[in-house]
Amino acid sequence: MENGPLEVDIPMGQNTWRLLDRRVETDRFSPFTFQVGVDPNEVALPLQRVEDAHQRFVASPLSQVANQLEREVVASSVFGANAIEGGTLTEEETATTLTLAPEAIWEIEQRRVANIKAAYDRALRAASVPGWRLDLDFIREIHAAVTQGLPHPQNQPGAFRENPKTTVTHVGDAAHGGRYKPPQDGGDVRRLMRHCVEWHESLVAAKVPALIRAPLVHLYYELIHPFWDGRRRSGLVESRNRLRPLPAGGVVLARRNHPACWEAGRARAEVCSGHS
Repeated sequence: MENGPLEVDIPMGQNTWRLLDRRVETDRFSPFTFQVGVDPNEVALPLQRVEDAHQRFVASPLSQVANQLEREVVASSVFGANAIEGGTLTEEETATTLTLAPEAIWEIEQRRVANIKAAYDRALRAASVPGWRLDLDFIREIHAAVTQGLPHPQNQPGAFRENPKTTVTHVGDAAHGGRYKPPQDGGDVRRLMRHCVEWHESLVAAKVPALIRAPLVHLYYELIHPFWDGRRRSGLVESRNRLRPLPAGGVVLARRNHPACWEAGRARAEVCSGHS
């Protein structure tokens, strides 16, 4: 567990983060804009409270059982990531599956869970490397780990989506925020993913806190819809990596007690629904 301070520096001035907007022209899709869309002054206090809570956690006896807490959080996270894309195992069954030896995993549902855990492990190893930075190779590697060995008519582990002319991809439905048509052209998907990674690095350079960056980058990742299958599972793993300044217990504490920081980025979804 890391005991250092979190990334909570807030640049002064309401318009500071607006300078980070990035508009990308595409070949076969509408112009796509990456933007923070959050007033830094409005989130400064919640972010400071997260930092205070983090420091109390580090100094408390809870930090002495961080390894056990990490296992519990990983099991819960794997269950959530699996369930969001149709996984059928319960949280108890998920925890049990995570204890199985690789040769004991035969069922597809168990493979889904084992893959997510393997992807989490790869992500944690990457984050432990000094100077690690998000890049396209990492995104493809995590997707390959999540979808390896799972049947799908179109998905190729680690390969970005490229729609044939006869196949149109839509995501979502009216009951869950609306139906959306993401980029269909493989060149546009690759271009937007490259810009997404570059934009993330510009947020890092501008000291936009991880609690703001992670949900924002995940939002744009979902809007680009870069893979045929497994994007939500792999996207959630990658989001945890972008939150690596937080220990597992700190993530839970921040998310439960200070939802404003988590929801600020997600509020961009209404604005971004114009990408169609």
